Amino acid sequence: MVGTSTANYQKFWNTRNSMKRILIINPNSSEEITRDIQNFARLYVGNEAEVVTVKIEDAPEFIETYQDEAQVGPGMTRSIQKNQEHYDGFLVACHSDPNLDLMKEVSHKPVVGIGESSMHSACLLGDRFTVISATSGSIPNKEALVRRYNLGNQLASVRPLDSVAGTVDKLDLCERVSRDAVDEDGAEVIVLGCADLVGMSFELQERLGLPVVDGIASGLSTLLGFIDQALFISKVKRYGGHV
Repeated sequence: MVGTSTANYQKFWNTRNSMKRILIINPNSSEEITRDIQNFARLYVGNEAEVVTVKIEDAPEFIETYQDEAQVGPGMTRSIQKNQEHYDGFLVACHSDPNLDLMKEVSHKPVVGIGESSMHSACLLGDRFTVISATSGSIPNKEALVRRYNLGNQLASVRPLDSVAGTVDKLDLCERVSRDAVDEDGAEVIVLGCADLVGMSFELQERLGLPVVDGIASGLSTLLGFIDQALFISKVKRYGGHV
């Protein structure tokens, strides 16, 4: 049985594309964030995959409200639909996971949101996690997303970066807010809850001495694992597009 299973996997491995292709969708219109995501993703995957990051034209510069999410839905849908045959998987690079269910419904290839991936990963690394968000106004939305994923019992807090007054280097700011989360909220893992913080997790983790989860890195790792296993979005019920 083991030999047969191994042979079947080897057959799949020999016939699949040697280079995986991933499309990263940045739902906002920020050129800077799109560039930062692309540069980090290329370094992160190395020779394992080809990554292309696109932004949504005519989108807000940041996704902050449910109205923003609704506005970018059509553009995100078009990005998924027109690239189904060209990419092996898709990453939604906004921590609020805007329109993620819709993207999974329109795609037959795996789709991963950096919010769902990073927070579920955090739960595998420690008992309670804190999400570092950009602004105080985003706290209710982050908490609602945590409840949606049934992770409320493991959420220590949502800590906004704008809770610290004065001009502070972004990395130092994340460190200060994270230490408060550990000392006051009992956090054991930190989740960087904004794509704008991409690439900061490694140094921040070294400073803090505890796990720091980067959404882009977590999402790419999850997506690459799905592609390696030839997994895809189930169309049996929820994402089958039934009326």
